[in-house]
Amino acid sequence: GSAAEADPWLGMADYLDLVTLATVADMVPLLGENRVLVTYGLRRMNANLRPGLTALYELVAAGKMLTSETIAFLLAPRLNAAGRLGDPSRALRLLLAEQMEDARVLAAELHGENSRRQTLETKILAEAVKMAGAMPDEEKNVLLLAAPSWPHGVIGIVASRLLELYNRPVILISLEQGQGKGSGRSGEDFDLNAALKECAHLLLAYGGHHSAAGLTVQEEKIPLLRRELNRLARRKQAEAEPAYAFFVDAPLQAQQITAELVRGMERLEPFGNGNPRPLFFSHKWLLERKREVGRGQRHIQLELYRDGCHFPAISFNGKAKLPDLQPLRELDIFFALAFDSWR
Repeated sequence: GSAAEADPWLGMADYLDLVTLATVADMVPLLGENRVLVTYGLRRMNANLRPGLTALYELVAAGKMLTSETIAFLLAPRLNAAGRLGDPSRALRLLLAEQMEDARVLAAELHGENSRRQTLETKILAEAVKMAGAMPDEEKNVLLLAAPSWPHGVIGIVASRLLELYNRPVILISLEQGQGKGSGRSGEDFDLNAALKECAHLLLAYGGHHSAAGLTVQEEKIPLLRRELNRLARRKQAEAEPAYAFFVDAPLQAQQITAELVRGMERLEPFGNGNPRPLFFSHKWLLERKREVGRGQRHIQLELYRDGCHFPAISFNGKAKLPDLQPLRELDIFFALAFDSWR
């Protein structure tokens, strides 16, 4: 027989790029063997990309080093967009494409679909924020919001952004023909799946885990579900206001922030779920100026100063999280360090 038949592992390295893509895109913890696979997969991808990924990379990330973060923030969202708003087989066809001409057509299609997803997300987020603001206080421990115009494929992403914004569990429900399909997100202090289990008598179906879950519910049961989830959350939180917990790796002074330090931290890559970039803390920085950037002007670009040192910074989705941020204010900051490759 052939060498491949004699050794079934022969040639498996040819699929390391797909293993890497799937591991990062599905937010699998980058620990243990996953970390090893992604490390070697990224080396292989930077040396040689299959046509489909080459076409997508040229379109959205040309000139950037291919890292786990490039995959997570630039490539994976476009591959996922195919299934969120339409036919997921388009992403598969892109990965299987053998000719660059075919791959470029599919990559452009997915890029356009991702832009449509981003526009929808921005619209849904604005609607959800308005609805949340109108909720009575007793229904704000868990934000359960529903609307008929929300595509089910994108509400999970918006729920994540609302969780980040309000720091409390969020469930968004897409209504259609008297039923609602929902997607929820929660932080460490509230077990979303356990809460849904206690509300199973109100649901047609549910499933998930501690921090993310999905559900199906009759539209008329939604007010009861909202009331019950908020009762459970109040019992859990015992009237305590939820608060962010930051796990800081080290305090850092302005003079300690050097290119040499950032290069040294690159040895800790690949970064991602389970292996985030080191988080630092520093007191009393002056915010010299800020400007809103990115699609929908939702990110904030900052110029920071301390002890004779000027540093550029960016707060992703900062417009919603830091609406009152004004120049010439003194800030205590939590931050990660990276070379700027996003311009």
